[in-house]
Amino acid sequence: MKKIIFFYGICLFVWLHVAAQGNYSVKVNQNAHYSGGEFALAKYFLENITYSPEAIQNKLSGTAILSFTVKTDSTITDIIPLSNIGFNIEDEVSVWLKKLKYAPAMANGVAYQSNLIINVNIRATEKIKTE
Repeated sequence: MKKIIFFYGICLFVWLHVAAQGNYSVKVNQNAHYSGGEFALAKYFLENITYSPEAIQNKLSGTAILSFTVKTDSTITDIIPLSNIGFNIEDEVSVWLKKLKYAPAMANGVAYQSNLIINVNIRATEKIKTE
């Protein structure tokens, strides 16, 4: 949490510094995002998250909330769970989140590192194998 507050503090300082210098405008061309889209991202987690027998038995459901950094090379780092719905689900989501590649945020045609927060719907059920 300290990292997030520190990051926003730095952003505020930089913004105030640039604003004080005059007419310098930064145009954000795109925010960091999963290039497959929201539906594909939800499907990815649905198909890959493995639930413990205890989570299934307790019919665990809820929303796992995680903060993470998208680097300029599309990798994901600094994953921080912001929720705790139990049975180490946030750890399992982190494992699969780390494997993704996100399109980095762009400003004036230049990629830059950015922080995002993701909500992953959790519904612990046994997976039905189809062949």
